[in-house]
Amino acid sequence: MSDVDDYKYKRLLNEQILKVAIKSNTPENEIDLVLQLPTKFGMGFLLMDQNFPSLAPGIFGHTGAGGSVGFAAPAKNFSFAYVMNRIETDTQSGIDVRYKSMLIKIADVLNNNNSSFHRRLSPYLFIFCSIVFLYQFPSSP
Repeated sequence: MSDVDDYKYKRLLNEQILKVAIKSNTPENEIDLVLQLPTKFGMGFLLMDQNFPSLAPGIFGHTGAGGSVGFAAPAKNFSFAYVMNRIETDTQSGIDVRYKSMLIKIADVLNNNNSSFHRRLSPYLFIFCSIVFLYQFPSSP
């Protein structure tokens, strides 16, 4: 949970808070009254290991209405956020198809311990975001 200040490693969450954040405070298999699914919560965070097992353990964050998501995977030194401009109402699996394939590819690289991951990821994310933007807002003829 670092690298927010030009690689000076100033932490956002200290180790004690991180341990509390990823420890479940929810009874096993308790059904969420809103989602109508079994969910686990830490201290204010949704615990997401079951959503993204290839990035586990200790994933915490939260999903939002229509497909947005933000989470951190401390074991992989990785965080991810996705926001959209079109609400998707069919996200029953908990993983929106709009970012699912991107996360699968990212997890594959992280799990292969590729040291050049961060240098290679930024251009790909820029290209991906540009394509999505152009698709959503095509130029006039």
